[in-house]
Amino acid sequence: PVTSGFALTVDSPTINIPQTGTAAITVKADRYAFVGPIEIGAVDLPPGYVSQKTIMGPGRNEVVLTISSNGETERGKIVPLKIIGTRTDDQTTAIATADVAWKQQLNNMAVISDQFADSIALAATPPLPYRVRFEPTEVTLGPNLSTTAKVIVERNEGYTEEVALALTPAADKNGLPGNVTADIKPVPASQNEATITITGTDKAALGEFTIAVQSTLTKEKQAFTQMLPGLTLNFKAPLSATTATEKKEARKAEVIPIKLTVERNPALGGEVTYQLTGLPEGFTAPSGTIAADASEVLVELSIPETAAPAELKELKFSLEVKQGDKVFKAETAAFALNVIE
Repeated sequence: PVTSGFALTVDSPTINIPQTGTAAITVKADRYAFVGPIEIGAVDLPPGYVSQKTIMGPGRNEVVLTISSNGETERGKIVPLKIIGTRTDDQTTAIATADVAWKQQLNNMAVISDQFADSIALAATPPLPYRVRFEPTEVTLGPNLSTTAKVIVERNEGYTEEVALALTPAADKNGLPGNVTADIKPVPASQNEATITITGTDKAALGEFTIAVQSTLTKEKQAFTQMLPGLTLNFKAPLSATTATEKKEARKAEVIPIKLTVERNPALGGEVTYQLTGLPEGFTAPSGTIAADASEVLVELSIPETAAPAELKELKFSLEVKQGDKVFKAETAAFALNVIE
């Protein structure tokens, strides 16, 4: 019985990884009343291999897992490995089954041994004349926000040709989360890096998602192709804030300090303007700004001498940041203050 909320399969029973390079395998999920993120990883890896961080994002049903070799792997040897999916909320797991993929590769053989039903065959292949990776391997952005990652190429001598890059699968084949675009350009000939830009629309969903990019270097009509280690996109809210005060009660003519702390998405710059709302007539608190390199401010709420006893229940700060032609708004949770005699 499925107790984890999902079952996993792989699209291939084998994975061949070039020494010093990276290869990929597609993992698919059948979900059962569970739409949250699943962390995918290979286990039982021999020395010299690394399973790159891979997140099947909320509501998505497949992801490309990448595995890299550091060059110390042993060629001419086939080893079994398992691919595991883990719910990020409660840490329950499921093993990706490979029996269907094995049957397809073995001409629909009717029976597959249990030892192969959930194992993938791993082998090392000769190194390619270049290495390629993302830097960094994780980036943070959000709705209406963009960020960049560099593609770094290390070339063997004489391999100066352009390195083409392609999202895998393509964007229209579910290679990107919904409402997200990627501007992916090749690494020019004789150069060692290129910048890709990832942008979320105002409808981009929050959460983590891993995407995959394939590279190709062609020299004298011979094409060398390998994957980049996966790039994880972390979509967070553009702006959020919290309040804190040691005073829950106030008297007439008293001044109450309130600490306002803001959290910006790393892709969002600029100063934050703030204003305390929900104040009765006569109560005052200065509005102001929090500098782009700061995250908190102390706001003084003044209680008038004419204040009558009352419980103020809907005090909250409204916040705003302008970046380019876009305006990002947020507000804190409501907090209360009891005015006494």
